[in-house]
Amino acid sequence: MPDPDGSQLQETVRMLQLYAAQIGGAMADGDAAIAALGRPFEAAVGALETIGDAAGRLPEAASAAEVCREITAGSAMLREHLSESVAALQFYDRLSQRLEHVREGLEALAGLVGDPQRLPDPGQWRQLQARLRSGYTMQEEVEMFDAVFNDVQSTAQLDPGSASRSQPAQAGDVELF
Repeated sequence: MPDPDGSQLQETVRMLQLYAAQIGGAMADGDAAIAALGRPFEAAVGALETIGDAAGRLPEAASAAEVCREITAGSAMLREHLSESVAALQFYDRLSQRLEHVREGLEALAGLVGDPQRLPDPGQWRQLQARLRSGYTMQEEVEMFDAVFNDVQSTAQLDPGSASRSQPAQAGDVELF
């Protein structure tokens, strides 16, 4: 099908840029979360050792109250580190969601590009873009979509959420989708 003004090709390229940026963002989410996940697990092991050592001293301890305080403190540390681990594991949900959006978008793009009746119609392209954008639940994806369709050329600008990913997840940051 002829594309005299190149608009179909430009729209296809933009969609592919969007999906490349989404995959890159999803991979960065995963890398950051995996790196952050090791610290709380190591700390949790240390807290368990503290609890175990304190409990082992209980039978011969001069003050059971002191040992109980150590066990309570160790338990609090363990709870904190496990909460950090749960927060870090959120990357899988984000990764899955972003990749599902890429899959859906590529499938919709293939349907449009493969349909000679719909392909040349600019309204079909706008409708596809509006449908895909409305399906995003993460602000980073909406920002990335807007950046691509506002002709942002810089790869760093294509993933505005990258700054928030540079900070490891904290225990209070649990966000469910």
